Amino acid sequence: MKAVGENLVISEKLGIDVDKTRKISIVVSTVLAALAHLMFIQDLGIINV
Repeated sequence: MKAVGENLVISEKLGIDVDKTRKISIVVSTVLAALAHLMFIQDLGIINV
C-alpha cells in the first residue's frame, strides 16, 4: 500500500495491481472508520452493546 501511495507509475511497472490495492485500501479505511464511529457512539451512551 505504501508503494502505491507514493508512486503509482513505478508500482504498476513493478507488477503491483494498483487498482486492486487502492480498492482494498479504501475498504480497510472505511471499515476502520465505521468501527471507530461505533465506539464513539457507544462512548456517548446512545447504544448499548
